[in-house]
Formats: sequence, C-alpha cells, structure tokens
Amino acid sequence: MNLFQNPFYILNVSTRDTRQRIIEACDTESIKKDADLCNKAKSILISPKSRISAEVSWLPGLSPSRAQDIVNRIKPSGINVDIGKRDNVNPLICCNIAIALLEKTDFKNNSEYMVQWILSLSDAYEDIDLDNIMKLVLSTFLCKLLVSHFLEERQVLPHFPYRG
Repeated sequence: MNLFQNPFYILNVSTRDTRQRIIEACDTESIKKDADLCNKAKSILISPKSRISAEVSWLPGLSPSRAQDIVNRIKPSGINVDIGKRDNVNPLICCNIAIALLEKTDFKNNSEYMVQWILSLSDAYEDIDLDNIMKLVLSTFLCKLLVSHFLEERQVLPHFPYRG
C-alpha cells in the first residue's frame, strides 16, 4: 500500500493516536469519504497484527507533525519534491515516498521526474539496513501499542527487542 492508500492517511490519524481517537476519526472521515474504506482502515489500525503493515508502509520513526509535513509537501503535485537525506529521514521512508509519487503522478510530460524518482527509489532501497529498520519498527511499534493502550505492559515487555 502506498502513502495515499494507507489507513493513517485515509483516517487522517497519526501513529500515536489511541484506539478511541482512531474510532472517532473513522466516524468523522466516513462522512466525507467512502464509509467502507474508512471502516477497513479502522479495522487495520485497531488490530495489532494488521497494523504493523500500515506502520511499515507509512512514515516509520517520524513524529506526527513531520509525517504530516511530508504528506502535505508531496500531496499537491508531487513531481518536483525533494525529500530524502536532507530531511534526515530513513531510507524506508524515502522508498515509501518514491513509490507513492510513482503511482500518483502522471509523467507524460515530465519523464525526467519519473527517472529521478526511480533512481531515488533504487538509491534508497540500497541504503536500507534491515537490522535498523527492524529495531525501529519493532521498538516504535511496541511502544506505540503500549502508549496508545492497545496492549498492556505485561504483554509488551517480554517481546521488547532492545532493552538497554
């Protein structure tokens, strides 16, 4: 799923929002958008097993305000957007952005941008360090589940990978 199909985007919620906030957002957004789409997004986000996929394909490791800033920057046209190392984001985020832009943008008259984003995707993919991504995703995912009251501390701590 790309950024614009992601449940966090569909419901306009952050990775730090609680279950209750996600349910409220579903009710609000389903007035403006397809109700089935919103309910599916809600179901994904309130289920820890399915939520991990949405977390990885979103903007993992970014604060809600930085994630919103990036989405706002790429949403209007997306073609001439330079997001990456200068924004100090991890390569997985760069891949997620490149994929979203490649799917979203009509490159008929702008083929040079298509090449730019394919090269960006390739470069970012080569820079992905799976150990770092696993640490980031698992640590932030478990913390978010704990802080958002999706799980209790006794359920999370035995699985916490990097307890210094």
